[in-house]
Amino acid sequence: MKTRPNKRPSSREPPGKAPSPSILKSAVARHVLLAGAVIAVAFLAYSNSFDAPFLVDNDPIILKDARIQSVTPDHIRRILTDQYWPLAVAGLYRPLATLSFLFNYSILGNGANPAGYHWFNLILHSINIGLVYTLGLLLFERAAAALLLSALWGLHPVQTEAVTNIIGRADMLGAFGVLAALLAHHKALRSSGPRKAAWVGAAALAVAIGMFSKESAIVAIAVIGLYDITFGQGSWRSRAPSYVAVLVPCLAFLYVRSRVFADAADLRFPFTDNPLTGAGFWTARMTAVKVIGKYFGLWIWPARQSFDYSFNEIPLFGWSLATWEDWKAVIALLACAALVIVAVRSFRGNKRVFYFIGFFFATLSPASNLILLIGS
Repeated sequence: MKTRPNKRPSSREPPGKAPSPSILKSAVARHVLLAGAVIAVAFLAYSNSFDAPFLVDNDPIILKDARIQSVTPDHIRRILTDQYWPLAVAGLYRPLATLSFLFNYSILGNGANPAGYHWFNLILHSINIGLVYTLGLLLFERAAAALLLSALWGLHPVQTEAVTNIIGRADMLGAFGVLAALLAHHKALRSSGPRKAAWVGAAALAVAIGMFSKESAIVAIAVIGLYDITFGQGSWRSRAPSYVAVLVPCLAFLYVRSRVFADAADLRFPFTDNPLTGAGFWTARMTAVKVIGKYFGLWIWPARQSFDYSFNEIPLFGWSLATWEDWKAVIALLACAALVIVAVRSFRGNKRVFYFIGFFFATLSPASNLILLIGS
């Protein structure tokens, strides 16, 4: 009777046994190095922007806002109870973004020197790169995929609008709120007792930071709900605390904003800032779809970016289809429809594809001009 040769000892832990502390430390160190590599390249890519001055809206929002030029109780009160844009009624309330400019201007003493503001933005961008890497690990469970995802986020040229443009900080704070809340919700579903309460509290804090920095962070509700629908994590009862936690700061923000603008006479946006306000309903929506197509184009080939898409930079859609600009809208509409079809077909077969397409449309929706017309 033949005996089987001894098998080579496996380097993996036996099934059901928790990884040893040394293996865990090694894995964590590897992920830190990979995410750190993306952050390091991002620092190199943006290092030539530290002398970029206070261009366009940066000038009135930072240099001409007296509230951030010294730390006083009155200035703090005015930041918390007044609008974001000091020289015009734009319907924006972003007190945490303004407080961050106060931190740069008065506490760090950066004043009118742009370098300190750019450093702050780049550090915040690096934190978000780490969050995206973690999200990649969560969804793909592979370091290579997480690395690619974080590299796309951290190094794609379209991010210069948020990173190099100082007041783009509001976008990065909003993104931080959404990403951090999603990851905290994931951890909360796998925790119980005090640890679960801590993760739920972290989700609430993240959304509060995002909402009071930029109103579009309200998409955290949709992002978390879509995650649960897609991957079916936990029972509805176990998810409920997270839903309440992210809903409360959103409602608080909407209430406070309504009080700040209670006496504002007119919050309509100028036609020159957003020509869609003067167009018919369907013309405005087709033009908004064309803008989504422009986003697709910039994602694929970001060679022609603009610091300000002002009046008629993106012409209104014409139903006669007489120009290439009109056909761009039709092509963009077909591309969006194709993405929706791919998402529906992927729901059972490839949930990650479904989730990322849903994530794209959910996070874009507040600024898309498809649901509500915004200020640009």
